[in-house]
Amino acid sequence: MPDEEVLEQNTDEEPIEPSVQYCTFKFENELYGIEISYIQEIINIQKIFKVPTSPEYILGVINLRGNIVPVIDIKPILKKPSWKADVNSNIILINSGNMIVGIVVDQIGDVVFLTRSVIEPVEIRRGEDMARYLIGISKLPDKVLALLDPKKIIDDTKLE
Repeated sequence: MPDEEVLEQNTDEEPIEPSVQYCTFKFENELYGIEISYIQEIINIQKIFKVPTSPEYILGVINLRGNIVPVIDIKPILKKPSWKADVNSNIILINSGNMIVGIVVDQIGDVVFLTRSVIEPVEIRRGEDMARYLIGISKLPDKVLALLDPKKIIDDTKLE
């Protein structure tokens, strides 16, 4: 029976590993990514209203279609120089489950598909606070992609 032969041949193949989509973005020349399932939308930079006495990483709030959304600069959290206002910047709106939080980025990149097998864990060393915000790194053909954990970032900013 030809159908049985085909069935037997297919069972020898390794199962296809599922891939996950990541939206990439840049801080200066470094490439970062966030899993797309956390992203509600990406918008162009707009007027951010300062909130008095807020921590350095909270840039302020925006009015998004009648909803007040906090906007954070994760560069200080990642031990990078603070964000400088730039008309080419974007805001990635992260849905944390309980609220929407905006993260300012210098430039949006591509969407990449990664399987779990190409994501390397990050070793946390003493004095390296940044590593705890990463779920892993992946080597792309021309760069290294640092994959951020948006839940950890939002939890640590105490916005919820």
